[in-house]
Amino acid sequence: MGGSGAEVGLPLWETGSIIADRYAIISVLGRGGMGIVYAVEDRKLQGKLRAIKITPISIEEDAGGNHSFTAEAAMLVRLNHPNLPHIVDAFPIHRQAVYAVVMDFIHGETLAAQFQKRQRQIPLLEVTQLGLQLCSALNYLHRQTPPMVHRDLKPSNIMIEDGGGHLRLIDFGIARQAKANGSQDTAKLGTPGFAAPEQYQGSGRSDPRTDVYGLGALLYYLASGGEYYEPVPVVPRLEPHFKWKGRLKTEGSAMLAHVLSRMLAYRLEERTANMEQVERELLAIVQLTSGDHVRLSSGFPSRQGHISAENGITIGVCPLSPGAGATFAAITLAKLLGQGGLSCLAAEFPSNRPEWHALLPSQYASGRQAFHQFWTWQEGVIQWLAQKPVQIEQETFDFEKWELYLHQRHYDVKIVDVSSFNEPAAGEWLTRCQLVCIVADPFPAKWQQPQLRCLQMLQQKLNAQEGRLVWLANKDNRFVEREQWLYLLPKRPLAVLPMLPAAEWLKVLWSGKWVTEDKRLSKPVKQSFDPLLVLISRMLYKGKGK
Repeated sequence: MGGSGAEVGLPLWETGSIIADRYAIISVLGRGGMGIVYAVEDRKLQGKLRAIKITPISIEEDAGGNHSFTAEAAMLVRLNHPNLPHIVDAFPIHRQAVYAVVMDFIHGETLAAQFQKRQRQIPLLEVTQLGLQLCSALNYLHRQTPPMVHRDLKPSNIMIEDGGGHLRLIDFGIARQAKANGSQDTAKLGTPGFAAPEQYQGSGRSDPRTDVYGLGALLYYLASGGEYYEPVPVVPRLEPHFKWKGRLKTEGSAMLAHVLSRMLAYRLEERTANMEQVERELLAIVQLTSGDHVRLSSGFPSRQGHISAENGITIGVCPLSPGAGATFAAITLAKLLGQGGLSCLAAEFPSNRPEWHALLPSQYASGRQAFHQFWTWQEGVIQWLAQKPVQIEQETFDFEKWELYLHQRHYDVKIVDVSSFNEPAAGEWLTRCQLVCIVADPFPAKWQQPQLRCLQMLQQKLNAQEGRLVWLANKDNRFVEREQWLYLLPKRPLAVLPMLPAAEWLKVLWSGKWVTEDKRLSKPVKQSFDPLLVLISRMLYKGKGK
């Protein structure tokens, strides 16, 4: 170990130092008033790259006199949202009086760095789109039980991933769970220029409206070219934004100024009530300035919207190993997108073991021939394309005809169930998708190194053409080694799909229905798919001003 981190009074570890007998220090990623962040290798998982934040232990006791760290660490680890980091571990290091939070390494740079590179000038549309992503993450945190309040929104706490505008809110150094009882929970914490008045006064309670203020201050900073908002205790109720809206430097700033004026109210009770309301107001700005109809984090866009992605997007769904559940994921995804009003073409990739005709028998029976080896039928806004129940030899199959059929159909989303990415035709076709979803179940004994290497190559090809590859963990159950299973995946799963009760699921299947049509089973399934639905929506309704 080295000396001490002068900036924060924390131990400063040298390259090669081992933390918790597992994490090997590579380098320092950043230092700040609340801690030090290191890049580390996870020796338990073949050197997987992680980030670890070291902060001083602050002993906060609950009403029962117990330290809060264990409960807060458990809360952090269970978070699962596309705009939040995947926190995989959290533990105290008592000898140095610090605690560590381990998360996936994010390839990208902070919003603060990007803002400076762009001479502090970001268009209004992009500012509001960043705000929408933060609304989604904060709304998710506020819906936890009890609500989790971040309390430290600022550009250096937001990472923009390489290859697009996807952001992650990374620092939970002073986040806390809002409690229903007690008169005060807010110490003098936060960053000047972004902290809500109740934070620097240290005399009140923080709640989700504290983050409403923080987001407002952040958006003001971005839209004004880097100026900090200065809160005023007494502000005229009717026209509070007229004194400062002229300082906003983006086109259409009057609309944003009106929204920010209520987000930045000095008193909690006068502020915008919650993140859902902020999201609706920012969404209105995006729609008015771009003409796009963007999906809220809690619902789908209207069908009057403009699809920014030319000819929609194509999604390939593949299993990591046989029986992982790619067919289940593909059909369920199509059903959920259709329920949300997005037009879909759902197709089975040519194989010698077709399944859809048996899984969707009543619909298949009502269909018609698309071409000599495929059957098609319409279900609302979804067109299904299933292979006939006959074995075919791959070399005799007219793959070009199948591909041409897909290409000539215009839908918001095209979803293809690919039974194996090892086949040459399948592997080549997947490189032309905008999104590939790999489905993995909790049986790593079936995972093969050649398949993992193929996926690594596929990932590289997709990255080169701005495509994406994401992982879906299927058949999730609360077994003892669950976290180890999720760690073994090459990348954090975007969505974790539940293991369905066998008897109930079979009953639904044998009745000729799907899980999305069953009242009891559909709710957890829909919730588990939400991160994937959010990603698809953002890919479809990407703003034209980015």
